[in-house]
Amino acid sequence: DTKILNAQRERIVGWDKADVVMQKCEYVMRGYAALIPGTIMHGHATSGKHKNKEEQSLSTINDQDEIQQTIEKMKALLERMEQEAEAYRDMYVKVQSQITRVQEEETKQQQDDYIPKFFRDQKKQTLEEEE
Repeated sequence: DTKILNAQRERIVGWDKADVVMQKCEYVMRGYAALIPGTIMHGHATSGKHKNKEEQSLSTINDQDEIQQTIEKMKALLERMEQEAEAYRDMYVKVQSQITRVQEEETKQQQDDYIPKFFRDQKKQTLEEEE
């Protein structure tokens, strides 16, 4: 039960740390999307509620090449996030397996130390009873 609770707690801590990075990534992605005509974010950015016509025209990419470059930047950002997530996962698994191995070795050592002591104490008690 303790291992399950520790794993759940570690998962929550991991998600909390990842959440900050995910929010930053989403923020950048929304910024890129706001520049591309036809996206939901572009619709929000150019709705006219907060901008005058000059600002609206500056917040739109009209050149197909620039749109394509922006989409490529978005894809590159997603790929980088996936690579970083994989690297984090691999390091996490490696560290967790090392921790588990150390804990198992410590438990085995404690058991090895306890068993001889138990038998020594039993032998001592038996000898005392015989006297």
